[in-house]
Amino acid sequence: MSGDGYFIPNKSAVNCAEGGLDPFWVPAGSGGGCVKSGPFVNYTDTGIVSWNPRCLKRDLTDYINQNFANASNVLSAVQNYTDINTFQLLFRGWPDALVAGGTTLGVHGGDRVWWLWQMQDPDTRIWGDNSIAGTGSFKNVPVSPNITVDDYVQYGYAAGPPSQLSNC
Repeated sequence: MSGDGYFIPNKSAVNCAEGGLDPFWVPAGSGGGCVKSGPFVNYTDTGIVSWNPRCLKRDLTDYINQNFANASNVLSAVQNYTDINTFQLLFRGWPDALVAGGTTLGVHGGDRVWWLWQMQDPDTRIWGDNSIAGTGSFKNVPVSPNITVDDYVQYGYAAGPPSQLSNC
């Protein structure tokens, strides 16, 4: 993840909501300037569209972890949400019900939390109809039907023939 940026005083809170959702304000963190330590300390972002070299800026905060991704909220999600759709929405940062909501926890702790959730009712949450939710396309773009355990996953040439989700 690298380190924090140099501290910049008087920064405003950041609205983390998107897609027309109600504002979700997170207070500024302990940095905000160019990254000062770690593997990205000398990284130069050259821009996406045109040449525009600049440093990588970072503003770390523990606000989300302290207020939402704490042990009591994670335990509540594991114990109180029995369907995969609600559990995933909550775990990914559903508004007003945030547990994790960040890619770092998803990478470092998400598999463990998901496994704990599955182990509350393995037959249903691993192999049953409740083990999967959502459509066959990312964010339902393009619009596609909901998937089921009877659907097939096609990984292309390198992965061999399609596999039925119930057999994965």
